Amino acid sequence: MNIVRDQGNCGSCWAEAATSTFEGQMEVNSTLMEELESLGKTDKKVPTTPTLSSQTVVSCTPNKKHCGGTGGCGGATVELAYDMVMANGGLPFAVEWGYAGSDETCRQDVFKNHRINMASYTVLPSNKASPLQEALVTSGGPIAVSVDATNWFMYSIGVYTDGVGDFTVNHAVTLMGYQMPEGQDKGWWDIKNSWGSYWGENGHIRIEMKANEQEHCGWDYRTHDGLACDGDPDKAWVCGTCGVLYDSSYPRGLHLVRA
Repeated sequence: MNIVRDQGNCGSCWAEAATSTFEGQMEVNSTLMEELESLGKTDKKVPTTPTLSSQTVVSCTPNKKHCGGTGGCGGATVELAYDMVMANGGLPFAVEWGYAGSDETCRQDVFKNHRINMASYTVLPSNKASPLQEALVTSGGPIAVSVDATNWFMYSIGVYTDGVGDFTVNHAVTLMGYQMPEGQDKGWWDIKNSWGSYWGENGHIRIEMKANEQEHCGWDYRTHDGLACDGDPDKAWVCGTCGVLYDSSYPRGLHLVRA
């Protein structure tokens, strides 16, 4: 059910990653899914496949400090998206406001419909592999992460490796899981992108996960092309293949808010 999104020409990777992670955590919440199934039998406004409205995230998330960009299609951060969801009492379904891929004016009416809210969100320790791996297992769902995707456009299949060097963390994606084959010193992270299902491995990319992943580090000298806010430092120490360990978060305590 957790679809592969296509952000198009809008710089909304942050919104797509936040929404996709939200949906994934919703899917593994059996109590919530049973409640949605029951409600859907009597209320046709609850879709059979309850995808959420990423356009609401794009259009309604304030970004006064220009964190990750200028807001909307100009960029923001996953954490700002989560803050917006909680401030408005939940995120509506995509049937209420489908993805337009543009900076449309925020519609307050969608927050009067059925929506999914969260109690809080967790930001994992930066540049640490174990907490990220543990969160994937304990939460049972995906984690939103930020990466250097500068050279991802030509990827088609296989396990991608980034070599040695510095990073420019410039893209938000959905980390679905990881694999470390028995007896091997390298595995991979399974990442769902937002460039459509025809890109990569059905919209996914596998990037190398080294045994010493948190020691595979470099400098990001262009932080304001990625996550930095006004006044933040111009450089940051980043670890993991493509910087995957640098910034990661996921929503907690998901629940239905009825119209």
